[in-house]
Amino acid sequence: MRIPVLPKHFARRTSLTRILAGAVHALVVVLAFAAASPQASAADVTATTDTSGTGYTDSRKIVRNPTTGRLFAAYRALRTINGDANFHVFVSYSDDNGASWSVCNGGNPIDNIGDSKHRTPSLAIDSANTLHIVWYGNDSTTSNSSEMEIKYSRSKDSCASWINTKFLTNYKNYPGNGYWQEHPVLLSYGNFLYVAWQGRDASDLRHSQIRFLRSQDRGKTWDPIQILNTGMPAKSSFTRPAVIATGSLDSPTLVVVSPMFVDSGTTTGRLMWTTSTDGGASFPNSWAKVCSKCTGDQRHVSISSDSAGRVHIVWREGPVPGVPQIYYSRFTGTSWFTPIQVSSSPQYQFSPQIEVDQAYSDTVRVIWSETNDDSGYPSEDPETGYVRIASKTATSKVFNPSLQISTNGAEVYPVLRRTTATAEGQLDVLWTYVPANPVDSSAPYPIQHMQLSRSR
Repeated sequence: MRIPVLPKHFARRTSLTRILAGAVHALVVVLAFAAASPQASAADVTATTDTSGTGYTDSRKIVRNPTTGRLFAAYRALRTINGDANFHVFVSYSDDNGASWSVCNGGNPIDNIGDSKHRTPSLAIDSANTLHIVWYGNDSTTSNSSEMEIKYSRSKDSCASWINTKFLTNYKNYPGNGYWQEHPVLLSYGNFLYVAWQGRDASDLRHSQIRFLRSQDRGKTWDPIQILNTGMPAKSSFTRPAVIATGSLDSPTLVVVSPMFVDSGTTTGRLMWTTSTDGGASFPNSWAKVCSKCTGDQRHVSISSDSAGRVHIVWREGPVPGVPQIYYSRFTGTSWFTPIQVSSSPQYQFSPQIEVDQAYSDTVRVIWSETNDDSGYPSEDPETGYVRIASKTATSKVFNPSLQISTNGAEVYPVLRRTTATAEGQLDVLWTYVPANPVDSSAPYPIQHMQLSRSR
C-alpha cells in the first residue's frame, strides 16, 4: 500500500507571531463572538491535505436547494486510485443546516476519468434545482501531468449521481503545460450557464487570457469558447476572473472582472472589467480599469448584484511591500464608484467574497480572512487567519463595523453562499481550518461550515 505524500503545507510554520496573535485575540473573540452570535458554531464538512481546500475567490463552493433546504459543498481532497494519491473533486450534502454532512455520489469523486489531478471546483444550482459543477484537471490521456483542462458535470437527483465528466476545453497533446487552463468560475442565470477562467494557447504560451463559455440550455450544449482579449495590452496576463449577470433572463447583461498583470517585471495587478449586453453572445468592449487612480496590487476579486441590477465587487489591494486591505466598489453602468475600504485593519486581509442579499433589503455582505502573517504576500498562501464579516446597505458609502466569526486563528479561504431573491434560510459560510497540531496526519485540515443569521 502506497502512503500518500503530504503537501509542503504540512511541514508548516508555527511562528511567534501566530502564537502571540492567538493569545491576544482569545478572550476578546470568545466574548464578542458569543454575544453577537450565540447560536453559531462551526461543523466539519470533511478534511483534506490541502490548506487551500476551499480556495479560491470567486469559485463559490456552497449552494442550497431552495425547495428542500439541502446544502451542498464542493471541495478537493486526496483519493488513492490504482495505488496513486491525487486530488479529486467531491461534493457533500447536509439535511440539517450543516450540523452533519455526507459525501454525495456514493462517497466517490464527481470526476470519473481515472487517476488524475483535479482542483478548484465551482458549484451552482439552477431554478430547476439541478446542480452544476466545473473544475480544472488533467486525465490519463495527457502526456504531462500539468496539462490542465476545464471539466463539467451535473446532477439532477440531488447529488446522488452525476453525468460523466465533460471536457469544456480540448487542448490535449499540447506541449508541456503551455496551454494550462485553470481557476474556472461558474454562474447559473435562468436557462444560462456561464463559465469564465484563465488559460493560454498556441498564440501565446506565456500569458493567460480570460476565456468564456456559455450554455443556453443548462449545460446540455455549449457555445464556442470566446477569448476576451479586446483592447488587452501587449504582454499582459489575466488571472482568476469573476462574472455576474443582471437584467432579463432571456438576454442578460454580463460583467466580467479580472486582475491583469503587465509583463514588465512588476508584481502589481490591475483590476480590469468588460461587459456583454447580449447575454454573453459577444464581448465587444475593450477591457478598462476599475480604478484609474489606484496604484496598489489588486487581486482576489469577487462580484455580486442587487435587485436593481447594480453590480458590486470587492478585492484585496495594497502596496508591495505593505499590508493589503479589502476594498469595495459599485458599478454605475458605465464606470465604477471611487473604492472604499471595507474594514481598516493593521493586519493582512486576504480572500474576500461579496454577496448582495436581494431578499434582505439588498444588504451587502463581505467576508475575508485576516492575519498578522504576511503569508508570502503578494503571492500569498495563508495558513493563519480569522474570518470576518461586514455589511452595509446597497447604497451606503460605508460598511458597518466588522465582526469576527471564527475563533481559532487558522481559518483561511472563506466562501460565502450566493443568496437568491427569496428568503431561503440563513447565511452559509465555508472555510479551511489549518490547525498548528492536526489530529489526523492523513487528512489534517478540516473544511468547516458555519451558519449565520441573515439579519447580520
